Amino acid sequence: MRLFLWVFLLSSLISNAKGQHTSPYTFRNSTEIAIPVVGLGTAGLSYYFHRNKPTLTEENIANLTISDINAFDRRAVYQWRPKSAHLSDALMFTAIASPLLLMSSQKIRRDWEKPTVLGVEVFFLNLGLTGLIKELVQRPRPYVYNPDVPMSLKTSRDATTSMYSGHTSTAASMSMFSAMTLQHYHKGAKWMPLVWTSAVILPLGTGILRYRAGKHFWSDIITGYVAGSLTGLLVPVLHQ
Repeated sequence: MRLFLWVFLLSSLISNAKGQHTSPYTFRNSTEIAIPVVGLGTAGLSYYFHRNKPTLTEENIANLTISDINAFDRRAVYQWRPKSAHLSDALMFTAIASPLLLMSSQKIRRDWEKPTVLGVEVFFLNLGLTGLIKELVQRPRPYVYNPDVPMSLKTSRDATTSMYSGHTSTAASMSMFSAMTLQHYHKGAKWMPLVWTSAVILPLGTGILRYRAGKHFWSDIITGYVAGSLTGLLVPVLHQ
């Protein structure tokens, strides 16, 4: 039911937005079908795989060795700071809310339907792609190797969703989308370097906190940063 509700909402916004002409964006039927289908389809698949995958057993965990991890990622197994995980949640939700700042622009408020549609598309496309990769790769999180972490966490379904970082990809996709959209409406604005600096730092801080929390390896964070950034940048560019 929620899926159909989102599809209905998105289609309604697209229909209204097509009537707007003073905008840097245009909607094409092929693009507006492809992006929601990929986003919602991959999100549905990832949810199905997540609910039906086997969890790690204590025997599986006992057979894991730190020496099997590449040298670049290895130190992540010694990280375990639950407070950092909570802080990373706060940064991620800040990034998700960042498109609301677009409404401070009078130009964007006059054309609000199109940025709204693009923001929804970015969010669900990133959510679906990130979730699907996690479930296909099923990489154990760093804390699975850490003897200080409770076994109940190591045997949960979430314990094998390390590649790649969803918090980082979400923060990157939404912050980069917000920056790119502002640039499209305010070309040459003197304050744009500050906007882009903030867009870069927010997901970077999120990724560092995920590392300190023992949730992800550096390779997970870098991959999530790149994948999320590409999603947030490409969706508005494809609509120009």
